Amino acid sequence: MLEACVKSLLGQNMPNDLVATLIVVENDSEPISRDKLDAMAKNCPRIDLRYALEPNAGIPLARNRAMEIALESDPDWIGFIDDDEQASQDWLESFVVASSKVDCDVFQGPVEYIYPPDAPTWVGLPKRKHRATGLALKSAATSNTFMKSRLVARGGLNLRFDERLRFTGGSDGEFFQRARELGARICWLDEAVVYENVPEERTTLKWLFNRARRVAANKVLVTINNSGWLSAIVSFAPSSLAKLVEGLLLAPVGLLVAVVVPKRGLRLFSFAVKSLATGLGGLMALCGSFPQPYTVVDGY
Repeated sequence: MLEACVKSLLGQNMPNDLVATLIVVENDSEPISRDKLDAMAKNCPRIDLRYALEPNAGIPLARNRAMEIALESDPDWIGFIDDDEQASQDWLESFVVASSKVDCDVFQGPVEYIYPPDAPTWVGLPKRKHRATGLALKSAATSNTFMKSRLVARGGLNLRFDERLRFTGGSDGEFFQRARELGARICWLDEAVVYENVPEERTTLKWLFNRARRVAANKVLVTINNSGWLSAIVSFAPSSLAKLVEGLLLAPVGLLVAVVVPKRGLRLFSFAVKSLATGLGGLMALCGSFPQPYTVVDGY
């Protein structure tokens, strides 16, 4: 997956005046991917490929390390893409065109998910979003993002990803929410597409349940870190309880409907399960229990 991602970036349509550096930070105790990347670096005349090892585990630590390396080149912009994604060939070109026309500090592009042929459609798998380029957003994610370097430069906002979220996830959403609160304008960029091949393990109801529970818990944790426990209780206790009740009520209804109209009933049941997970995740987080899926590497 990493090799495919890097190849898609090295094969970009490059505007003549664009100077780009590709930074790959490996978050591991050993440089497992270094030899492969060093070999690939020899065949990229337009893009400088740099490798770094971040031995301290945690996604925000790796992201912060990448930004520190990027700042050494005094860039105008810094972009992020996940290692399990592939960029469309005009990804960089689309960004360059948009940045000259739309006044934004952060651009968020779409992710087009490629599912296995037998993935169950009723589970409610995420789809690519279509929005008008330039549409203002409240936050962003590092799956496909470009941001002005002033957000992280020491002479600018000097923002960093919150390393307290190293194993829970959600540090990218929290980062861009802070950036917006400090005046950064976040915009949608519909033309800069990346593709993600979704493994079969991530198309199950169990995986989606755990993800919804984790996302809900992350929102509570971010509020606790930034505003305290009382604010988190006021903000999330009522809505989490409502989601829990909604899930408990709709789940049996979905199963009953599935007897008559299987696809519609199972879709309703899937929605109920995710509501249940959201409510459960929020309430458990308010009790001090936070899922930490990134303490291990799942292979994807």
